[in-house]
Amino acid sequence: MITDDVVALRDGLGLPGMAILQFAFEDTAGGFGQSDFLPHNHRRRLAVYTGSHDNNTLLGWWAGLDPALQHQARRYLNSDGEQIHWDFIRAALASVADLAFFPMQDVLGLGPEGCMNRPGNPDGNWVWRFTEDQIAPGTAERLLELTRLYGRLPNPGKG
Repeated sequence: MITDDVVALRDGLGLPGMAILQFAFEDTAGGFGQSDFLPHNHRRRLAVYTGSHDNNTLLGWWAGLDPALQHQARRYLNSDGEQIHWDFIRAALASVADLAFFPMQDVLGLGPEGCMNRPGNPDGNWVWRFTEDQIAPGTAERLLELTRLYGRLPNPGKG
């Protein structure tokens, strides 16, 4: 739980907040669309993540998500759900947040076998690795296309 004091300190120091997209579709207490984690509610000084090292992979999380919440997410993302991990990556890159992150496990479309860390479990954490042969053909080009589309490439002429 982030308290008002923590928010004031963070903002006073000019530090970015964090938005985990997985949480956007779980946090429906105020009614769908109200969550600060949804991209349309993001602000500039923010780091948006599809998930973090402490969460299940996006596909692992998705498989366990209530079907009604999956439906809401597919509607929000205008997705058929076939490549939901790419839909979430696109949403992160399309956000106005200054920073967008997505774990390699999400890029690769891995399920729970790709979990990096299981909080509270002392064994088997931080041992996940990928190999080059796990990267599907066209993945780098797809990431470049989305990065370019949403204006996230460095611009050496500005700044």
